[in-house]
Amino acid sequence: MVVLLAGCSPEDSDIPITENETFNEFLKNTPATIIDLDEISIDTVKITSNQMLGTESSFFSEPVYLQPPMTSIMKQRDSIYTVNRQKIFVMDKNGVWKRSVGGKGNGPGEYDSYVNIAGNSSMIFGFDYGNGRIQIYDTELKLTSSYAKPLHHPLNTKNYSVNDDRLYIGLSPYQNDHLVGIYSVNDIENVVETFWPKVIPNGLQPAPYNSIILDVNTKDTIAITNLGLPYLFLLSSDLLIEHILYFDSSYYEELENPSAKPVRIAGNTHHDVPGVGAFIQNLQLDDDGSLYLTVGNNLYKIIIDETNSYQLKKGWHFVYNDPVLRKNSAKGISITTMAIEEGLIYFLSNWGGEYVFRVLLEE
Repeated sequence: MVVLLAGCSPEDSDIPITENETFNEFLKNTPATIIDLDEISIDTVKITSNQMLGTESSFFSEPVYLQPPMTSIMKQRDSIYTVNRQKIFVMDKNGVWKRSVGGKGNGPGEYDSYVNIAGNSSMIFGFDYGNGRIQIYDTELKLTSSYAKPLHHPLNTKNYSVNDDRLYIGLSPYQNDHLVGIYSVNDIENVVETFWPKVIPNGLQPAPYNSIILDVNTKDTIAITNLGLPYLFLLSSDLLIEHILYFDSSYYEELENPSAKPVRIAGNTHHDVPGVGAFIQNLQLDDDGSLYLTVGNNLYKIIIDETNSYQLKKGWHFVYNDPVLRKNSAKGISITTMAIEEGLIYFLSNWGGEYVFRVLLEE
């Protein structure tokens, strides 16, 4: 499908354009806001041992090791769900590991080498990239169904999201006309619709710009960004682009990403292309329109006020309180995956693979 545009002029004409005609049309015809991530001071949060969950278990004899890069986390009611390469784990609200499902294999309820999860109020979805399959559980982690479905490896980003009505999944740019497929949660066999254009067309590189990061709230509002680009697009439930956020940041300059334009180079797979660093690495869109996102090792909150204007509200940077651990993670604690609920952030990190971090952001 063709993504339609909201018929308004941008609020700010100083947003840099890309070298892609489709994206430039978006920038010309959609309300847009520049957000300078460097304009606010960042709160440094020192992580103590009581904010590092997972040291206790009523089920496992050995520590659970949550190995990045393919990890995800979600908070459902009083439970916290996360994964490693072949298993889904659950801990209670006190941070005690309770059980797991899955294991190495290619049968129902088993996983190959990489698994991610998402959930709504009644279902938990396990994405099995190695076997090409989506497995669905109830909230007690009882397997209810399993579907063969080719899945696009998300390149360390979250390219899937679900609410009570729809499942959104990133598609392979090599085999599809669009980058996102929409499914009814009650019919995973058949795609309802596809959307979101490629930055780079077929047969040209660098393809990593065609990887997306997205989140959807219960109102079917969509937030989506392309790997390596500082633009965040906000779409309505009928896939109209309603607003664009452009992030001005010194971190983007540090990435030194290659130009986002079609270029021919030797190589036929994503392993052969020039490196593209992720600008936005994690993304959460709340029902009130608030956005949480990570850039570098910082977490930011963006709000929408009563005049429908987007504003940068706050920023956080996480470090260990323990001086030895802090020395080992000199740039701070990176967030590889996160879930935020009622002012609490639950996240995993490259540093501290056996822990789920839980930190109060706001009183």
